[in-house]
Amino acid sequence: MNKGIITLSMKSYIDKFNDDFPLLKLKEYENNLTTEQKKDLTPHFSEYNLNPNEDTLLMNKTEYKEKVKYIQKSIGKLNYLRTRGRLDLEFAVSKITRFALYPHVKVIKAVNRLIKYTYVKRDLNVVMKREKKQPDEITVVTDASLGSEYDVKSRIGGIIWFGNTFMFGFLKKNHQLFVTLRQNVN
Repeated sequence: MNKGIITLSMKSYIDKFNDDFPLLKLKEYENNLTTEQKKDLTPHFSEYNLNPNEDTLLMNKTEYKEKVKYIQKSIGKLNYLRTRGRLDLEFAVSKITRFALYPHVKVIKAVNRLIKYTYVKRDLNVVMKREKKQPDEITVVTDASLGSEYDVKSRIGGIIWFGNTFMFGFLKKNHQLFVTLRQNVN
């Protein structure tokens, strides 16, 4: 045990994904990846141009309910991880959450990709070290969207550090929060 170091790991929670999502065969998927492929995995998916106002779902009511339930269960588990220090999932989970009631093939594919990514990268954790002297430095990293989505809404999120200590992560649709933080940092 190291003094002054706190490690937050969600590995034991993610290990149960293999039981929760048996159809994805997560252990098999992980074993078939090379070390290089594991390094190159990202939680983001390339099909962000999904517009539920244009695409039509061709399925019966029972199939629709089953797929929505699957998406909601998956998002619930991923959202839990996201709020417990898995900041790598922040954008992708919040993005796919908007399509929870729209079980399009692309949405299911994106959800499965997120689950597979999370399972393979389950060893990622947050490590916080106590500093002997805290510098008076605030670092804010943001990710802005300029309303280029199908619904033409701007979104913003960010992470705030004080020295090397993680303080706060957020995702807001209102960019007013960013302006306020930015003025305080300068």
